[in-house]
Formats: sequence, C-alpha cells, structure tokens
Amino acid sequence: MSRQNICHVFVYGTLMDPHIIKAITGKRFETRRAILYGYRKIDPPYSYPLLLPDPRHKVEGLILLNVDAESLKRIDEYEDEGKLYQRCVVKVKTEDADLEAFVYFGKPQMLLKTRDLRAILVDIELND
Repeated sequence: MSRQNICHVFVYGTLMDPHIIKAITGKRFETRRAILYGYRKIDPPYSYPLLLPDPRHKVEGLILLNVDAESLKRIDEYEDEGKLYQRCVVKVKTEDADLEAFVYFGKPQMLLKTRDLRAILVDIELND
C-alpha cells in the first residue's frame, strides 16, 4: 500500500469536497472516481455518512491519490479515527485499475440511532 509513507484514500462523504480536503491538509490531491463493492452508504440526517457491509450494494466515491503521512494524520483527526471512524484497507475499482486504499468506516453505535441501525440490519438480513 505505501511507498515512502504515501497511500490512497477512498472517500464517500464530506471528504469528496476538495475545499474540505484543502482546509484539512493544506493540499490538493489528484482524484479519480472509484467504486467500493459490498457496502451500503448510510447517510442519516442527524449524523455523518457511514458504510455498512452489504453484498448487494456498492458505494461510489473518489480516491485521493498519493496522500502523504502528514495529510493522512490530519484526515485521521478530522474523522476522529478510533472513536467515530476506523481506518481500514479496502480494494476499490477505478476506471483503470483495482487499487488498495484506506477508507474510514463509521462506528454504527456512535453514528446511528439504535432503531435505525436495527432497521438497516433487518433489511440486510431479509434480503441476503
């Protein structure tokens, strides 16, 4: 994944906005459209977007290319990594290639109301 502390980051919510990335990192990154298969994006009106495993769905987003270690650290802070979100490695598909990238998985217990999480999980199970 990393060559000399360089990585890619798949984004699917507020981090798709280049102005937000610039405000967080002080930099602009080359981007490409990307798709993460096997997940569903949940975008509750009272919280931040998050992804839940669901083999029937895909999430369209962007991949930030060649993100340096300092910028990744700043993105971690923005995402409250370890508390609200957990950074993990995934494979995403771009028009040109399949790439490994970091993605921030929201912690459902921190970002969703219990009744909403239950309804989503029931839907996933019923349609599995």
